[in-house]
Amino acid sequence: MKIPFAVTAGDYLVAATGLVEGAPGPFFCAACQKPVTLKQGKQRIWHFAHRAGSDCKTGFETAVHLFAKQILVEARHLRTPAMVCQVSPFGRSVTLRDAETRTWVGPGEVEKWLGGFRPDVVLPGQAPLIVEVAVTHLCDDAKRQKLSDLGIPAIEIDLSSVSRDITEGPLRELILENLECKRWIFHEGEAETLELLRAERAEEDARLAHEETEAQARRRLAEAERFKEDQRRMQALQERETERWRRARQADRRLRESSNERKLAFVSSKLGFPREWPPELDVDVRGSSAIGAPHRIWQGDLFRRHIIGSTPKGPTDVEVEFAADWLIRRYGLEPTSAKLVRIAIWDFFTSLERRGYLARKVRQRFNIRRDALRAFIPSEPPLLFWAKNQPSQKRFLEAAEASGIRASDERLQHLHAELTSTDTRLSELDCMRRVAAELQMNLEAAAAFLRRAGVLVQFGQEKLCSDR
Repeated sequence: MKIPFAVTAGDYLVAATGLVEGAPGPFFCAACQKPVTLKQGKQRIWHFAHRAGSDCKTGFETAVHLFAKQILVEARHLRTPAMVCQVSPFGRSVTLRDAETRTWVGPGEVEKWLGGFRPDVVLPGQAPLIVEVAVTHLCDDAKRQKLSDLGIPAIEIDLSSVSRDITEGPLRELILENLECKRWIFHEGEAETLELLRAERAEEDARLAHEETEAQARRRLAEAERFKEDQRRMQALQERETERWRRARQADRRLRESSNERKLAFVSSKLGFPREWPPELDVDVRGSSAIGAPHRIWQGDLFRRHIIGSTPKGPTDVEVEFAADWLIRRYGLEPTSAKLVRIAIWDFFTSLERRGYLARKVRQRFNIRRDALRAFIPSEPPLLFWAKNQPSQKRFLEAAEASGIRASDERLQHLHAELTSTDTRLSELDCMRRVAAELQMNLEAAAAFLRRAGVLVQFGQEKLCSDR
């Protein structure tokens, strides 16, 4: 075991590296007091070593501890660390003493008896300073309490990590100048300051807890208000849906109770064809006897409910099953007739597919390709042409209002965008038909509205003879 320091015959510690080559000795171990040999080789750092057969295990630690105390006794200055009180890494801190260099006159005292306790070194000055040197064991709570009872400031120098090759110069620098290895183990006012900081921390924690409690209460209140508002909206929605359902059922009942002539007149007015009836809505299909109404009535009713005006909002599908359920409910049919009703609707949709209105997708689902009728002209509107300059949206809406058209602004805006788009320009006649179907009016009224809006213009009184 290498030992950097040893005791001379005069009971003084010396460093092996500080001796001249061939120094005579004798030298003794600071721990076991047995003679040690000075090793002054060419390759390894100079040191002392026990002779063969020695069982000393604490020679290094004891030598470092005693040599450190000797350095302190002989020194006349010492760098001391700042004394900072803080109860948490993120809390407020109070500095009781800044880092400084302490100086004194005269030697320090080793293991001076103070009230039943022997500190390692007591340094002189206006206010004495106790220094504890720790090589193997740091200061415990019992020693801290004794130092507190003395009421004398004390620091600890931690030398537990020094190398076994340590020499006098680095050890002296570490003890006297270094701050990282030092800590205050007692300082006047520390306990009171820490107690104050703990009280502040407790007060701050209480304030934060109170604020969090209030915030949670506000969040719960806001959540409760949102829940109530959601409940009110849901209730209003349910009430509107219930009212819509009630009106629909009333309308269904009135339709069922009316004569076929009145039923046909109702469907005709909705389709905008009061005189001529389009053949695609008068198709003889299987299972129609289960419906109990003429072909043109239920087919026209089904077409105006599920197909007309369905595509402006995007591609739309219609299903046989869904349409059958609606027809059974609307016409008050027996559930046992559901199969025949589905067959009748299937044949009807297939007929519309052949005419280009629908396109079969999967099973009983059809995609709506055309949502306005290609019908016969019920009357002879004046010959109209597309206006060179299409009207603004504002003029289009004003013309609708002046024409007594009852439709939402959003619906009219979408129709205006569709009609004035140059990408999908319809023929003039198809334009009138499209408006008639969308706004549920006859062709003459649609033509008058389009003239008023400035979409179409009249150049003559020639009659339209062909469907362009």
